[in-house]
Amino acid sequence: INRINVNGIAVTVINVRYEQQFGYGRRIWSFLKWLTVAAFVVLSARRPDVICVSSPPLTVVALGMLARMFRSVPFVFEMVDPYLDAAVALGAVRNRLLIRMLRKYEEQCFSQAAAVVTEHELVGEFMARKYNTRTPIETVYYPSDTDLYNPNPDRERFRRQWQVGEKVVAVYTGSMGRVHGADSLVEAATRLKDSHPDLLILAIGNGTEKQRLEALGRRQELTNLRFLPPVPKADIPDVLAGADIGLVSVAPIPILEYTTSNKLSDYCKMGLPVVLNYGGWQAMELDKYQAGLWSPMNDTDGFVENIGKLASDGRLREKMGANAAKMAAEMFDRVKMARRLEKILERAVGNRSCVAAPSGNLQAKSEFSGRA
Repeated sequence: INRINVNGIAVTVINVRYEQQFGYGRRIWSFLKWLTVAAFVVLSARRPDVICVSSPPLTVVALGMLARMFRSVPFVFEMVDPYLDAAVALGAVRNRLLIRMLRKYEEQCFSQAAAVVTEHELVGEFMARKYNTRTPIETVYYPSDTDLYNPNPDRERFRRQWQVGEKVVAVYTGSMGRVHGADSLVEAATRLKDSHPDLLILAIGNGTEKQRLEALGRRQELTNLRFLPPVPKADIPDVLAGADIGLVSVAPIPILEYTTSNKLSDYCKMGLPVVLNYGGWQAMELDKYQAGLWSPMNDTDGFVENIGKLASDGRLREKMGANAAKMAAEMFDRVKMARRLEKILERAVGNRSCVAAPSGNLQAKSEFSGRA
């Protein structure tokens, strides 16, 4: 446990090793270790006014329920993704009894929360129908981080390092695990290799599928596809500034259309037109702003065609990139979203009917913050 001060805010950091390459068993063990230490911190630290718990993983919400039960502290449940539904769809959880128990637990997470925060109205509507909950469900879009790290990105820095010359660069940043459907990048490179020789697809990051995908690309001699190691967050703005198209993909599992990709907000913030290989709320917003192109799940032809369309039309890239920046300013601005979340937390403090009356003076800030 480390206690640090960030801009005048006391932060408790719980260091537990966790990597995308971990198998399900090791991931669960990491989460349980983190949860045990975090529970001790929540129950022993100075009493906060309110707790905000962010899932996935769903186990984190237990901290809010513990604080509500033993310290009469309301909690706000931020559900970034429908984690349980995705885990079941992916086969990570198969035991029927365990699934029923977890669904009951998730229902309690909703019913005990002072408010639930989702990343989009459609996600909130989906969860409201699922549990018929009376808990207020609010929307706070996932903000972009790029302006925190580098407000003046350098387009040429990484283009020189990549030695791409005048090529059109389509970039994928982030994890390459089973859920991310990065096979679509290999398929796109295979089909566009001859028709679009000026296109280069870059996949930057790590994940359980990366080595397999790299080997697949080598076997097919795909010189238009490169896999690169992760870069520090501070370099992400320069990386995206050096690209021309942002790619987001997921595995063809319907529930994943309700999930949230932070790639989208970062791409839009940097003015990149976006190509998705799935529908859902993110595709709907891209259509609304004309900020990119998307294709339905399992429509590989459409995904490849959309990449090729943007790669061959500089004016369309420029137009959609400008629209993406507008979309980011209206949906993914960090200050706007922070203020929206602040109001939700203030309402949770003001409406304390969901918990027992507190004892002692309320504290203005929580000392606890952390995630495995």
